[in-house]
Amino acid sequence: MKYKYYSELDLANAFNQMRVSPELSDLLTFTTSFGKVSYLVLPYGIKFATDAFQFGVENHFYEFLHKAMSIYVDNMLVYANTRRQHAKDLKDIFQRCRDGNLKLRLEKCVFGVEELRTLGFIVRKGSITVDPIKLQILKNAPIPTTPKELKSFLGLANYFRAYLPYLAHAAAPLYNLTHRSDDDFQWTDVEDRAYEKVKQLLERELMLHAFDETKDIHVYVDASKVAIAGVILQEGKLISSVSRTLSKPERKWHIIELEALAVRYTLQKLRHFLHGRKFLCFTDHKPLLQIWKKAAKIENVRLLTSVVLSVTEYEFELLHIPGEENVLADYGSRNIDPDIYPTDDELQDIEDWVGNMIASF
Repeated sequence: MKYKYYSELDLANAFNQMRVSPELSDLLTFTTSFGKVSYLVLPYGIKFATDAFQFGVENHFYEFLHKAMSIYVDNMLVYANTRRQHAKDLKDIFQRCRDGNLKLRLEKCVFGVEELRTLGFIVRKGSITVDPIKLQILKNAPIPTTPKELKSFLGLANYFRAYLPYLAHAAAPLYNLTHRSDDDFQWTDVEDRAYEKVKQLLERELMLHAFDETKDIHVYVDASKVAIAGVILQEGKLISSVSRTLSKPERKWHIIELEALAVRYTLQKLRHFLHGRKFLCFTDHKPLLQIWKKAAKIENVRLLTSVVLSVTEYEFELLHIPGEENVLADYGSRNIDPDIYPTDDELQDIEDWVGNMIASF
């Protein structure tokens, strides 16, 4: 995203270009009516094929990785800030292809563009946006009638989860329905509202911006009774987001424990942005701040203690921000069912409990 010029290279019959060892060839032997047949190249369809191929290709292009190119299975993205450098990088990469006898599919290759449509996204300098074609598929999707159709819809939505902080909150009832059999699949008003809320999240502009190590990093987290979420922002621009639904045991946790879990989950999932850097982490749950620094010393809050200790490798300050000022509201929380959040009375009870805990300590 920090580069101006992009090219995309596509390997032809990708897996079949990778030769396998004699030992692996023996394992990939099967019997036919005319004798035994052994694969000499990596076949499609075996469980470890994608991992093995990714590992092999990255090793082959090791010196270019994250400097001039990124690789996703058989798609290779080459980038640079000047045409001259981009041409030189392509020349070197083409030579490496020749050295490894790797063949490209010319009709699927793109060279030297400033805006590239790839893997469901549109990449340009400074940002990555969702491909409108993929987005339209989601927006026009009919109501699912089977668990399989629902899983397909959620699978495509999850592909863009980095743009949708509240996807897990909105889709929680839909995830519950995916575990049903075809006979038990019942689409009610609850699922219908959740389905429409997911589509509403898709209406806002979906764009990620390039991470800048020189700018301040702000992390915002949120938790409800069904899901947790977090985002990274720089100068008010979305860098990335994460979210997930809660497991059945987690849904029995105290809300203050869920808020702490949201902090840990967000920091661990976005570790590649945050580790080794100072940042601010904001929560709209004030009681969490009161107990955060003393959790390790209070015996009967062991779950909170384990969460606090698990993020000690990060250098950050936890701060409170009023709910109405939480920037996560701009990313969809206003469209989420308020019943999944604790009531004012519940929050007051939590504050009183935390106050008593600290006072007794």
